[in-house]
Amino acid sequence: MGTINEKHIRQLIDIESQVNYATPPQLQRLPFVTIEKDSPVLLSAPHGAITFRKTEKEMWHDEDDYTAGMALLLSELCNVTVIANIWQTVDSDPNYHFEHSSLYKQKVRQLVENNGIKWVIDLHGAKKDSEKMGENQLVDLGTRKAGKSLKPESVGFLKNKINEKLKGENLVNENGFPALETQKFMSITAFCHHVLGIEAVQVEMQPQVRIPLRRFNGSACAKGEQYPVRPEQVMGMMQALVDFIDHLHYHNKINA
Repeated sequence: MGTINEKHIRQLIDIESQVNYATPPQLQRLPFVTIEKDSPVLLSAPHGAITFRKTEKEMWHDEDDYTAGMALLLSELCNVTVIANIWQTVDSDPNYHFEHSSLYKQKVRQLVENNGIKWVIDLHGAKKDSEKMGENQLVDLGTRKAGKSLKPESVGFLKNKINEKLKGENLVNENGFPALETQKFMSITAFCHHVLGIEAVQVEMQPQVRIPLRRFNGSACAKGEQYPVRPEQVMGMMQALVDFIDHLHYHNKINA
């Protein structure tokens, strides 16, 4: 894969326009889509549309807009397997409920086992100026803290690429969203690492680095949330992910 450019941003906007944030799928259709490729990497976007999470604090989890679009586009550009929620999920939250009550997690297991997946990159959306990140930080990498769901050298490579492509320093936080729990709930990253025994990382992105054009029917817009739209930063974030996927492919090849 070469350089991310404005054409890819237009593709991203077009793909995301087909994601149904607040509409459930038709009867007997799944709320997520999968595309299988010959790759050891799996991209995941469990919050591409609204999901159901019945807890003391909330019953629904808003969509992380553009995470599904980004996962689907990167799958096409980098030739990697992808799973992404593109319809409202009314019976579970893939990043919360356990495997027995999550068709999404059950499908992740199938994709991992059938395709020899070694790495999972799980894309999420954080709020602008999230309190879980430091000042001026735009991305958080969740690796289950001491659980180290992604090897330190891979974490370092991804951090450096994000800083380089976003043209800044110290733009990446670690484990503000650690994806750590396995008892009360189980994130996709914890599931892949703790249960399936493979490497995984939860990539939390603030709006500035994932949203090139705001959708007016999204949850954030309805709540009046404001943020700067910077397509060049979205291109930078996507380029960092492309380079990271290329790095994993190369690492897999030389260790085959």
